[in-house]
Amino acid sequence: MSGKLVDGQSGGWAFRAGLAIVAVLLALLYWGSWNGERNNEAANLRYLETLHKANLASTDPLADSYQQVVMDELQKYEIVKREGDPIALCAQAGMVVAAYLQAKNEASYRTWKGIESDTCAVAGIKH
Repeated sequence: MSGKLVDGQSGGWAFRAGLAIVAVLLALLYWGSWNGERNNEAANLRYLETLHKANLASTDPLADSYQQVVMDELQKYEIVKREGDPIALCAQAGMVVAAYLQAKNEASYRTWKGIESDTCAVAGIKH
């Protein structure tokens, strides 16, 4: 191939170079948005952990166990959220609700009941 267009003008190389530049820019944009999303999810999880610790002021001797269960369920929720399955996310939101109920943390229980309801509505499940 000589780099000549059908009408005899040179420019085929410029077209291929332009496509390569567009491909590189799209790849960078995709990587940047994915990386930013992961950073936001990590920040959200840290926020949830901090909020949970502040809300779980209890004299219950099992409070540490309850706290660990809640933290496990919150981490699982973030994993399922990244996978993007709305039905699994609805189910996991219910697990977080159950963990807060077990911990007798009424404020967080109410908050997560709302999150569960919204999440399940997206999955097409009535609550």
